[in-house]
Amino acid sequence: MLWSALRHILWVTLLLLVLSLLGFVILLRDPLNANLVTQNIYIGYFHYLGTLLQGDFGITYNGGKSLMNLILTVLPPTLELCFITLFLAFIFGLPLGIISAVN
Repeated sequence: MLWSALRHILWVTLLLLVLSLLGFVILLRDPLNANLVTQNIYIGYFHYLGTLLQGDFGITYNGGKSLMNLILTVLPPTLELCFITLFLAFIFGLPLGIISAVN
């Protein structure tokens, strides 16, 4: 069981590393991120990872605002909608599942 958990943690870590590398490669093609190209590719990648881990996701293209502020602005209504939907799914799904199991 411990071996299985460690294997899953390893796969998740590898997946996150590959996804961050893919995001970095996509950012290299963007002219707004020219500073990543002027550095050594490894230094640029570790700088990119460092800013991601610090919560600095950059700025938006159309407004020049911080992307983290935008996420924090739209997150509460999104979570509210998710919880309401989950609550309604339980309210309607549980009785319908019980009725289906009985019949």
